[in-house]
Amino acid sequence: MAELLNYFPVLAEDESGKMIELDAEQVLTFPKAIVAKEVVNRGFVTNLLFVNINNVFNIPSEVIAALNKAPSTSDTDKQTKSEEVQHDPDRKKNRDHRISVNKDKLLGNKVYTSRMQDIVLSAVDSDMEADEIVEKITADCMPEISELLGKYKDSYSPSKTELDSIKNGLREKVKEAAEEFVSGDIADRIAQDKLADSLANIIEKDLPNDTVIHKEEDKYEKEEKSEMDQIRRKLRTFTRAIPSFIMAASKDVDEITLDNIEDTVSDKDFEELFTEKDSEPFTKDDFRKIRGPWTNPETGETFEGFFDRYTFNAAIREFEEKRQEIADYLSPGAKEDIFSYIRPLKTNQIFTPRGVVNKMLDLLEENNPGIFEDPNATFADLYVKSGLYLTEIAKRLNRGLESKIPDKSERVKHILEKQLYGFAPTNIIYNIARKYIYGTFLGIDDSNLKQLDLTEPFKKGNTLGMKFDVVIGNPPYQVEDGGGAGDSAMPVYNCFIESGIMITNKNLCLITPSRWMNGGKGLDAFRENMINNYSDSFKAIYDYEDAKECFPGMHIDGGVNYLVFDKNYHGKTNYNYKLEKGDWVSKDRFLTNSITKVIIRDYRQIGIIEKAVTNHVTMDSIVSPRNPYGFNADLFNCPDRYPTAALTEVPKTGLVKIFGVKGIKGGARRKIGYINPVSVTKSNSDVSKYKLLFSKAYSLNSTTPPEVIVCEPGSICTETFLQIGPFSTEQEANNCNTYIKTKFFRALLTFGRSSMNNSRKSFQYVPLENFSNSSDIEWSKPILEIDKQLYKKYNLDQAEIAFIEDKVKIME
Repeated sequence: MAELLNYFPVLAEDESGKMIELDAEQVLTFPKAIVAKEVVNRGFVTNLLFVNINNVFNIPSEVIAALNKAPSTSDTDKQTKSEEVQHDPDRKKNRDHRISVNKDKLLGNKVYTSRMQDIVLSAVDSDMEADEIVEKITADCMPEISELLGKYKDSYSPSKTELDSIKNGLREKVKEAAEEFVSGDIADRIAQDKLADSLANIIEKDLPNDTVIHKEEDKYEKEEKSEMDQIRRKLRTFTRAIPSFIMAASKDVDEITLDNIEDTVSDKDFEELFTEKDSEPFTKDDFRKIRGPWTNPETGETFEGFFDRYTFNAAIREFEEKRQEIADYLSPGAKEDIFSYIRPLKTNQIFTPRGVVNKMLDLLEENNPGIFEDPNATFADLYVKSGLYLTEIAKRLNRGLESKIPDKSERVKHILEKQLYGFAPTNIIYNIARKYIYGTFLGIDDSNLKQLDLTEPFKKGNTLGMKFDVVIGNPPYQVEDGGGAGDSAMPVYNCFIESGIMITNKNLCLITPSRWMNGGKGLDAFRENMINNYSDSFKAIYDYEDAKECFPGMHIDGGVNYLVFDKNYHGKTNYNYKLEKGDWVSKDRFLTNSITKVIIRDYRQIGIIEKAVTNHVTMDSIVSPRNPYGFNADLFNCPDRYPTAALTEVPKTGLVKIFGVKGIKGGARRKIGYINPVSVTKSNSDVSKYKLLFSKAYSLNSTTPPEVIVCEPGSICTETFLQIGPFSTEQEANNCNTYIKTKFFRALLTFGRSSMNNSRKSFQYVPLENFSNSSDIEWSKPILEIDKQLYKKYNLDQAEIAFIEDKVKIME
């Protein structure tokens, strides 16, 4: 009978209720439908697309070689450099086993419901007020919790801070449960039992979750350095691109499968997407080895591949169904777009969240009432990444022009052919945007969307030879030259601002990094041009200290802002500055000021800076330029590059002591070495004097710098530090170090910083003090007293003092 069943067809009900016969592919794919939904929801950045890689032990070296050409993408969707390989297939199983064992150690066989019932009845039977009952229940439960936390401490040795935090959290949960109980009828036995169950759950479930499970999961995440995990990260770099491939495909999506997905884009586009800078290209043939099946021509052995074919193909179908479901962005009530399910392909092509797009359009409309009711207004996105700016404008125009062009088909045709324009930098993005913007409308000319990367023309100062009433969008922020998204990457968004001003008839509305306002690599001339020629035409600016408020999960040094520039407007700017984890600071004001050549983002700083620098020499006059002695930061990592220095860690008479760091980024640690004095070719006269060494880089949002080194004669530093000084005496150096610890100094230093990298310019607002015995500041006083002397000396008012005191933490 069982053998006979193998010859029977498999039937299923289709969407219309009709019974249909399924082929073998459908039989294997249909059960993956639920998993496919999850894959789509995660933007294809998920391990669900892979076979159980932990069971694939004999991976051919040719496959590994191909895979190692690709960059990696973490499960938090961050792209990283290539990695080495380590392997521990049992890591998850071992974690789960430890959780099981340690939960048993923690709870044993004890059942807490009856004990909690006793506690509840004891409190209810007492002659207490409601708040006293809450306190009694909480107090009676805590010994049980403390006993279990003692066992947790024995197993995991948590810090006191961690233990106190867990204990306080559990106490709050108990208290909340008790408060909810006393708000009702405390004599109700059902309510009493419900409370007892809740309290037992806190102990039996919440406590293990907050302790053993949390600790093991945290440990598990920190161990994510195995070979298989790294393979997954490399595979995710490819899978995150699948939605873009589907959107960009010219062929029928029903024909796209894992077996031909790479053919949806050209060989050139494929290699550009997946090849790291200055690395061997990752080609389609490399992908085909990874996908499998791949047969070793020498051994005849076949590697079946890393991907779960049926989940992969089901996810392609699911994504296309989702795209079609929400494709009509003009339909009433449309609340989501397909880009919630697509990951950006490159760091300079981050999609702008719909909420941010609409905030920008709201600001544009607020400053141009009726703009979306004008059938002659033209809008251009000069660097289309998705088409979202254009579709959100289309929605507003569709509503605003309803009375003027009543027929919807004619209205949509007019909007897309006469009012909206876009320029997409790559073929893939062009095809994605074209499908998104025009895909659901028949008979619409899509020639207003061009495949044209304007970055190079704009860098050369060229324009389009076209004019638009509104230039809007999110331009690329920097050249992808390996510099990353930090301060070292060469910016290009400034070119889009300048060209946008030339191209627009009236309004420019862009979102960009805020670094240009007071710093940034290569931005001095641009900032000067904006301040001298256009500062009174910035009608409104919304500036975020923390870029994550606009781009969740993205770090952009110095924050971001969006603005409305109006060629026909000349006056004050409605400037709104959002503090990190704080409130908005808003004021109508001119962007220029009488003291600085930059834009002060928080207006409350202006008066303090004016008082500090007017008629005073500033600290930048005794701060060295970058790399004061000519030794790069890599001296301790690569001493062979400095043969003349003959670096050693052993002090010897006649050698010069040098401070630097060893290690890379987060793993770098300060080091002391000794070098041949003949290798010192810069600032030789400073070697024999006292000086301070100040870290060149630390978090932009921190008002507390790393520890300053008081450097004795005969000592120097690498470019890891800036030098402050030199000083004739040790006392002067120590007094200057005391000055650095004041809130006054650190506030003004913070006002002058525009990135995590400090320079001489960062100290431009800090007044230089007399550090000798003849100073008008008593340097021997406590830091708090010295701050009071400085506030008085520079005539700061109470509001300015309160601002500094609130912004800057105490530093001993």
